Amino acid sequence: MTLLDKLKTQEGNLAQRAQEAGDAGRAMLDQAEAKLKSHGLLRDLGAAVYAERSGDGSPENSREIDRLVGEIANHKAKNSSATEADDATASPGTSADGGPGKATS
Repeated sequence: MTLLDKLKTQEGNLAQRAQEAGDAGRAMLDQAEAKLKSHGLLRDLGAAVYAERSGDGSPENSREIDRLVGEIANHKAKNSSATEADDATASPGTSADGGPGKATS
């Protein structure tokens, strides 16, 4: 095998590795974006439920809660791998970040 053939082979290998790295990076970015959207939806839902329960809610608050619950369900169905880590680390009554609401033993 000549030097030129070896270089062409290495070039092909490097191009394939670069493509794989790009695909992995894109997947990580998509996962991070899905997680960020999920957190925003959950924050909005929490705010709406708090407003309703504390008496500060508006008449359309109940519809907003229903809309957010539906949107969260759709988002989870589309992006189950991005939100599985959150679901695995946070049990009911606790927060994934260990903030208020964290269960104590």
